Amino acid sequence: MLSLELKKELDYDPIKHLFLPPDLGTVLYMPGLPQGGGVIHDRSPYGNHGAIVGALWKRLPSGLWYLDFDGTDDYVDCGSDASLLPTTALSIIIWCKPTHADYMHYGSCQYNYGGKQGWDIQHTRVVKPTWFLGNGTTLANIAFDANVTNNVWYLGVWTYDGTTMRSYKNGVAQAATASLTSPIIYSGSGTLMFARCPPGTNYKSGQTLYGIFNRALPAGEVAQFYQQTRHLFL
Repeated sequence: MLSLELKKELDYDPIKHLFLPPDLGTVLYMPGLPQGGGVIHDRSPYGNHGAIVGALWKRLPSGLWYLDFDGTDDYVDCGSDASLLPTTALSIIIWCKPTHADYMHYGSCQYNYGGKQGWDIQHTRVVKPTWFLGNGTTLANIAFDANVTNNVWYLGVWTYDGTTMRSYKNGVAQAATASLTSPIIYSGSGTLMFARCPPGTNYKSGQTLYGIFNRALPAGEVAQFYQQTRHLFL
């Protein structure tokens, strides 16, 4: 995954500011920039760059940059290119530091709750991070084993292989799985967004190292990615 060799600092060397090519199957990979700006650049072959609305660039002691969202009107919009809409397999990666106090969205893509379409990752202070995924007939969902802690960084990964949804927290598979028949059906309206689910609420958090894949990452790759990136958040 991402060749998952990381080759020094997770496809990102905070000293040399090097970006290395992501692995096959990557349709979105935004590791952040060594400086600010209004765009977070996609390092996948598809160029699905994210337009930053309101969020501020901040830097970790490791040198890694991340986006800080105020939970009111900040988000990232990556558009609606067909490459962002895989239908038979999907993986989502987000390193996140929640700082919220109420109902929030990590990210979403052409999500329609009533139409049971697209996907959305939700979180509240009493409900564990939960991923919703729809095929137009069924809206399946899975939640983490336990809630996450405010102001603590963690890696969330959500995968779908055409039949089964899985989630991982800090490289560890969560107990809950869900069955969903492919293909994923998207609403045809809206875009891929992080820290927002229109017309719903925004997510007060820090976020970085976004990834979207058109394949289901196996457990071994998820665990390896966590081990190769966790030091950046200590």
